[in-house]
Amino acid sequence: MLEATLRVARSGETGDPPEPAPSVLRPFLRFRRLPAAALDAARRALDDDVFRARVLASFDDEELDEPARLLLERPTGWADRLVELEAELDARAAADAVAREEQKASRRLARTEAALAARQVEVDELRAQLTDERAERRGLEQRLAASDDELERLTAERARALQSLQEANQKLARRAEQVRDLTTRLEEAQRAAPGGSGQPGTGPGALGAEGASGAGPSAAAGPSGAVPLVDEPPGGSASVAAVEETRTGPASAVEGAGPTSIPSSPGIELGAVGEAVAAASTAAAALARALEDAAAALRSAEATTAGAGEPRSTVETPAPVGVAPVAPGQVRVRPRRRPVRLTLGHVDDTVGAAEHLARQPGMTLLVDGYNVSKSGWPDLELGLQRRRLVDAVEAFGARTGVEAVVVFDGADRELTAAASRTRSVRVVFSPAGVEADDVVLELVDQLPVSRPVTVVSSDRRVRDGARERGANVLASDAFLGALRH
Repeated sequence: MLEATLRVARSGETGDPPEPAPSVLRPFLRFRRLPAAALDAARRALDDDVFRARVLASFDDEELDEPARLLLERPTGWADRLVELEAELDARAAADAVAREEQKASRRLARTEAALAARQVEVDELRAQLTDERAERRGLEQRLAASDDELERLTAERARALQSLQEANQKLARRAEQVRDLTTRLEEAQRAAPGGSGQPGTGPGALGAEGASGAGPSAAAGPSGAVPLVDEPPGGSASVAAVEETRTGPASAVEGAGPTSIPSSPGIELGAVGEAVAAASTAAAALARALEDAAAALRSAEATTAGAGEPRSTVETPAPVGVAPVAPGQVRVRPRRRPVRLTLGHVDDTVGAAEHLARQPGMTLLVDGYNVSKSGWPDLELGLQRRRLVDAVEAFGARTGVEAVVVFDGADRELTAAASRTRSVRVVFSPAGVEADDVVLELVDQLPVSRPVTVVSSDRRVRDGARERGANVLASDAFLGALRH
């Protein structure tokens, strides 16, 4: 309607004869884009009956809707009817707006329901995963309990094996003493026999060489086929007494005789005695080799246990008694531990160094307990200091993955056992009369040299001892800084 009104006004201005446009429309005749004020001007222009008739004549009957026809023809009651139509149009527009909002809300609801369904699927999957993880955790806990039981069994077996090894070493010592006694007596008998000292192959050197090189089966078995070794200590053996009687003869026969005199007797068989002593030496050497093999197996088991995260026991494997572990002229060189090198940017005894060392693969942290706790919590009693330190070390281990052993002075066995069962940190109390410093250094010696070790202490003796053993050292204040980092 607005455009038609302006079109009629413009055509009248340019017509022949010209028909002037209403004055209210003239300011808008040259506008290409009409402002909102043009609509009000067009309505006032239509109040002119002549101009309104010209506008009505420009339309066909089919082109006019009811509001336009009412505005141009203006029948009786047209104003009220126009108001009604405007109200209907407003109501229809409002209904359309409501319908559009309902459609939008329906689409939003559909999207929300789809998202909710997707989230419900995710929740179901997470619940299933949680159920599986709980089952896996229960399985791991059962395996851990079984591993603890197996570790206790292996520890008991190892203790029994060490006890058996010690008993075998004692038996070997007794047998070695018997061999030495028999050798000495044989040498005396050979020197006392007529011409015995000058015969080649019968002196002590020849006998020792034969025993060291390993006699053949016939020599090891002796003339009767049995090895003449007994478990009784020297002086309590029937075989030793028989040798003594063979060497010296009856007691009544040697009374008043000189130190080198010996009566000839058909019972003296020096060759048989020599073969028996050689067989005893061979058997002692074989037992020594078997004991060394057993000790090596135990050390291998200790290394395996230590590699799984537990420091080795403080019980040392005894070396075989009376048998040289290496050949004459050779020196057994023990491998030396090498400390971990700090990378560029890390300085000794700093928080950064503590973090770097703790994250090294296989690192074991040996903490001088009270040396650290008394620096960190000096106002607390010792029990609270221990608890604070162990809790902090446990959190540090969970963050870095390092395995830690905290050593305190004291001999509280019950507290040690309880801590070992309930914490990932191993807590050790030194035995009565032994300082924690010594236990820390002993643990460094017991761990395999291939495994990196860091000792946490500000005690000079502990630090110097740890450095001598190839371990890294960390001051207590730096370690406390890392715990609180």
